[in-house]
Amino acid sequence: MVKTRHISSAMLLSILVGATAVQPARAHCDGIDGPVVTAARQALATGNPNSVLIWVRKVDEPQIRRLSSKR
Repeated sequence: MVKTRHISSAMLLSILVGATAVQPARAHCDGIDGPVVTAARQALATGNPNSVLIWVRKVDEPQIRRLSSKR
């Protein structure tokens, strides 16, 4: 009985600590000052999409190139 109570208490404590320790994931790449936005701004300013293509899937590159040539 006492052993069960200790196990239950330990499980409850673990759950509470785990629930309060969870933090949202944050990546600097997703921020307004991250490398993706910086590359996109550079591509828009110069009309050259090469700086942003490293962040784009290969299958989407033709569309990006086509859109940048319309500027």
